Amino acid sequence: MQAWRHVIPAGSRSKPGLVLAVGIAWLGFQAALTLSGRYVDDTRSFPPAILWMGVLPALLVIALLFILPRGRRFIDALPLYRLSWIHVVRIPVELVLYGLYVYRCVPGLMTFAGHNFDILAGISAPLDRLLCASPQKP
Repeated sequence: MQAWRHVIPAGSRSKPGLVLAVGIAWLGFQAALTLSGRYVDDTRSFPPAILWMGVLPALLVIALLFILPRGRRFIDALPLYRLSWIHVVRIPVELVLYGLYVYRCVPGLMTFAGHNFDILAGISAPLDRLLCASPQKP
């Protein structure tokens, strides 16, 4: 939301709320499909349901963001120095995954113990923010 506020003009502050609502609704839809077993029970169909109900719509939205001029302006206006902080969330996620690995709940390949070094992106994000990425002056 902080990054969005610096991209959207002051007169249209309701758009972050709309995007947030659509995002939550999309996650709810995906959760309902998952909990109903739609993705698990549909292993024999081609293409699998997860492809055309999960991956394809997401790729379509991303493609539209890059194809439409308004989407390109939005992407170009996103402040990278604020977006770099998103990766800090990887640190607790990787620590929880490592804890689950210790208790044999997830495979070691999912953790830094199995050479999955996603935690480095989380550790380097604040360093990038402080050393490299700086806010652009208008």
